[in-house]
Amino acid sequence: MSGRTPLSFANVIACLSLFVALSGTAVAAVALDRDSVGSREIRDGAVRSSELLDGGVRIGDLSSGAKGALLGDLRTTDDEFVRFVASCDGGDLTDCPDHFVLGLADGGPARNWHVQAKFQVGFGTGNTEATNRCGLVQIRSSGPEVVLDEAQIAGDIEQTIALSAVVKKPAGNPVISLRCTEQSDTGDIGHTVFVRMTALEVGKVRET
Repeated sequence: MSGRTPLSFANVIACLSLFVALSGTAVAAVALDRDSVGSREIRDGAVRSSELLDGGVRIGDLSSGAKGALLGDLRTTDDEFVRFVASCDGGDLTDCPDHFVLGLADGGPARNWHVQAKFQVGFGTGNTEATNRCGLVQIRSSGPEVVLDEAQIAGDIEQTIALSAVVKKPAGNPVISLRCTEQSDTGDIGHTVFVRMTALEVGKVRET
């Protein structure tokens, strides 16, 4: 006597139902056009935040408008002209005249900014062993000026200088100035060229 269980009507119906269900899923997956499923085709609450894994959405998946919103406002100013540095004895950049400026004031709310400056330094005549410096100075409508970042300039070789700083919201919307010392009696920087300053609006700034 065989141990097989004879097929019943219920078994046949169950197998046919499973086959149809699986076939329907396969057909639906093949029949859907690319990008044919949008927000209108998805029920409210059908996709939850826990189903979006880290790295699941990349910058390339965003629209140009969304990318711009994430990047924030951008301010930039530059030129490729030779700019001779005005004499400024001593080492206090807050006492020196503006050499190149980038304004951040726009009448709107206070913002956080990441400011950068890049330029080449050339030398004139005099004692090229004298030490000078260039730096970013924050000029506010009220309160003292603040040196945000600076670099020493020494020797007679042309140098490329990069400066960087963060301007926080409590500072309001200041003007950022590039200034350099210029010793009138011992030596001089001479000039700067290919100056470029940028300021990118950023979000939260971690306190250090």
